[in-house]
Parts: sequence; structure tokens; C-alpha cells
Amino acid sequence: WEFLGAAVMGLAITTPVVNYYEHGTYLTVNHGHTAFFGTYGMLAIGLLLFSMRGLVREEGWDERFLKTSFWGLNIGLLVMFAVTLLPVGGLQILDNIQYGFWHARSDAFWNQGAMQILGQLRLLPDLLIILPGAFGLLLFMLKAITKLKPVTVKSGENFS
Repeated sequence: WEFLGAAVMGLAITTPVVNYYEHGTYLTVNHGHTAFFGTYGMLAIGLLLFSMRGLVREEGWDERFLKTSFWGLNIGLLVMFAVTLLPVGGLQILDNIQYGFWHARSDAFWNQGAMQILGQLRLLPDLLIILPGAFGLLLFMLKAITKLKPVTVKSGENFS
């Protein structure tokens, strides 16, 4: 996600001629979602799981929930990137070139049939991210915190 969101999308939208037409469109939103959530959000989840691995007993580590969460988050973000945000951003740029900056952000643009359909399609990746992705991680964490390893260092004891 760092490569696709930060590098590819970031470089694609920062050239001056492209930025002139795309700034403030859904291409900026696409870059933001893939670069921020795709990179730092996934990194934060990885750090959480790395930390939990040392705290949870073996029977509390249920990879089924983690696999569901992993695929839900990643497929949801991919569908959001490719099916909703990228097409809307491309259509906004074309509208911006043809009618102007103001029109690509107006009600006339957003009330077009294609924009309404793409707006409704946005429900699919959001549900993938929330239900199997975030909910799977939540279920994993709830199970994991009930199966923590016992504390081996007593209060006031030197642990080094």
C-alpha cells in the first residue's frame, strides 16, 4: 500500500500540470486513503499484533479472525481504490478540464447518474473494511485479552 498509495498515487498527483486539474478531487482522496490507511493504518495494526503476540497464550491466538480481518481490510481498500475513488477522480478531472474547477465540485456534477452509482458502490468497500476487517480484528482482540499470559515479574522486582 505504501508503494501504490504514497509512491504511485503521490507522484502521479504532484506534478504541477496534473495537480492544477486534480487538486481537491477524489484522486487526492484516493491518495490519502491508500497512503495513510494503507500504510500507517496497516503498520499500526501490525505493531498491535506484534505486541499482542508476546502477551497472549497460544490458545488465545486465533488466526481465523486475523485472516478474515487481513483479507477484509486489504480487499476493501483495493475495491475502494480501484472501483470507487479512482473512477470518480478521473471523471472529476475530465469535468474540470471541460467545464472548470468549480463545476467538478458542484451539485451538477455530483447529481449525474454515474456519480450516483459510484457513490452507492462505495458501500461495498466500506462494508468489507468494517465488517470482516475491523470486526474480525475486534473479535480477535476480545478473545486474546481473555487469554493473556500470566505476569512473571512481581511488583518491585528487577526484571533485567
